[in-house]
Amino acid sequence: MSKAKKDKIGKDNQVERDADFSVLKDEEIQIPTTPDLSKLEKDSSQSEEKDIVVTNEIESLKSEIAETKDKYIRLLAEFDNYKKRVIKEKSELLKYQGENFIYDMLEVIDNLERALKHAEGDPASFKEGIELIFKRLKEILDKWGIKGQESVGKAFDPAMHQAISMFNMDGIESPQVSEELKKAYFYKDKLIRAAQVIVAVPPENHNDIEALSEENNSTSGELEK
Repeated sequence: MSKAKKDKIGKDNQVERDADFSVLKDEEIQIPTTPDLSKLEKDSSQSEEKDIVVTNEIESLKSEIAETKDKYIRLLAEFDNYKKRVIKEKSELLKYQGENFIYDMLEVIDNLERALKHAEGDPASFKEGIELIFKRLKEILDKWGIKGQESVGKAFDPAMHQAISMFNMDGIESPQVSEELKKAYFYKDKLIRAAQVIVAVPPENHNDIEALSEENNSTSGELEK
């Protein structure tokens, strides 16, 4: 290789080195620095404080859950006791529901006993006493919604009348009650005993006697049930 060529190669290499050095001078060279220990300690302290806050919140929630559970258990126990008490009261109410009525009826019994002690006295006074007792009895029955209903002269109703016997009668258009042997009684709006009656039937409707008898037997059977 000639000397001139060697000199040319040397110059080219020098130019490349100068260019690389120029690039290094233009760039900002970052030199690693020593970590700030105080900042690290501060960050660590803040992290520990956050952990403590979270832990306290968790414990508080656990306490609230335990308290709520305890209240629920107590409420459930109270409701169970209330239910048992209501069942007991209802059972006693059904068992002794006639207690007040019986108490009122004892007054009638007391009056009858006193009247019987003087039965051998003045008949007029005895009769008057019995009438007063009977009046008081009707007042008690009325107080409790027990009422009798007259049937004589009314149209025969198989749902309310039990025909003991029947006979033909002129001058009537439909079967009607001629005589009442036992009065019908209602408890409020419910029939508790049908009236026992004798029924008059128009002669031209003689066949109605058999029909009425069948209806009457059916109604009597239902009432007995």
